[in-house]
Amino acid sequence: MLDKHWSEELEKLLEQWELLYRQGFDQCAQQLFRNGTSEFLQLLQEQIDQHREENFEEARDQWLDEFDEGKDHTARDLRPNWPEKQLKVLDERIAVCRVAQRKVQPMRDDNDEVEDFKVGGTVPGNPDCTFIKLLGAGGFGQAWLAHNERMHKDVVFKFCSPRALTSLKNETELLARIDKLSNDERFKDAFVQMLATHIGGQPHYVTYEFIPGGNLRQYMKGRCLKPFEASEVILDLAEKVALIHALPDPIVHRDLKPENILVVRSAPFPPVLKIGDFGIGGVSFSATAADRKTTKDYAENFFCTQGYASVEQEHAPWRREPSDDVHALGVIWNELLTSKVRPRGGKEWMSQLEGMGMKDNQIKFLERLLDDNETPPCKNAAEMAVEIRRLFPDLRQQVQNDIKEIAARRMKGENYRDYIIPSKRPWPRPRRSAPS
Repeated sequence: MLDKHWSEELEKLLEQWELLYRQGFDQCAQQLFRNGTSEFLQLLQEQIDQHREENFEEARDQWLDEFDEGKDHTARDLRPNWPEKQLKVLDERIAVCRVAQRKVQPMRDDNDEVEDFKVGGTVPGNPDCTFIKLLGAGGFGQAWLAHNERMHKDVVFKFCSPRALTSLKNETELLARIDKLSNDERFKDAFVQMLATHIGGQPHYVTYEFIPGGNLRQYMKGRCLKPFEASEVILDLAEKVALIHALPDPIVHRDLKPENILVVRSAPFPPVLKIGDFGIGGVSFSATAADRKTTKDYAENFFCTQGYASVEQEHAPWRREPSDDVHALGVIWNELLTSKVRPRGGKEWMSQLEGMGMKDNQIKFLERLLDDNETPPCKNAAEMAVEIRRLFPDLRQQVQNDIKEIAARRMKGENYRDYIIPSKRPWPRPRRSAPS
């Protein structure tokens, strides 16, 4: 902790940095304050890095707001006095946003309309099914919960507009491939099951099993897990994703995020999870070099979610590599631990994890998963699962001990979720970047 004098000095230096930055000078800590101790300079540099990133986010948000109003600015239009190096970085981020935003289509227009359905109505072409409620609507179309009288269970109908038909077809092809290539029950336990398709005649839709527990983001409700609990959840997800990475022609999900991970059962811990929404997934390029779609065709239809996608994936929408799923799992892991999509504020997040009880080699592994400038430490999810087991050798035993503790608390009338650490801030929601 800094005393009052050094805290005031730090604040003054940051104000000085901000003033110089807006005039086109990007100073490092050593340039601003040559006489500080190494510890103070390190802290100052971390604060400078954080301020610089906040400036990028502010400029990006301004670009998004003005793009919605029909204005498409360059980095220099937004920040004419910024250093040339930073303008280049901002232009790269704007380019990614520009491609994504132009692909966010309204659900309806005069020539592209999704039929209005009503609660209690019959599903078109499926008289055994009655609509119960609308689950969601967006650029893809609509998702409805319905009850199948013949099967005596609830199911989900995903209706898509013609504009989103390519994505829906892609998802059905991938799920059919998974179903065809595997007679393993583990696949049914790992992925949301597709029950039927109706593509080719209006309305276009796919029927899925209904998962009643919501998604992982709703399950967490802005809370943080203990390190071994978060690691158990990620190990489970890595083992599930490893099933499709290990296929003869590996499949890459490309859009792993809490919204696409559904909760089958929330209690007791660990939760039972299934992975859904393969809309922008694909077979790994290395497995389809002879017959894959052209780069241009693929880029026209498939995107990614900023914050979870690797830099390579953001800059190359056609990219399909298992290591991109590994990166996304690392982001989710950090999110379970800290409630933040990406580490901010220099190395402070590492100190936070250390304070929660994580060991140095465990933190370093997570850092490598999140580092956009480093080669991914794992080529696929199977390698990631192996590494997690090595770094957390007693993981399953710790979870079992925690389950016993929770059971004891419930016997005393305590809430089973009391063991989850409250987060200091709500879950950040990524800026929209593309249809999911």
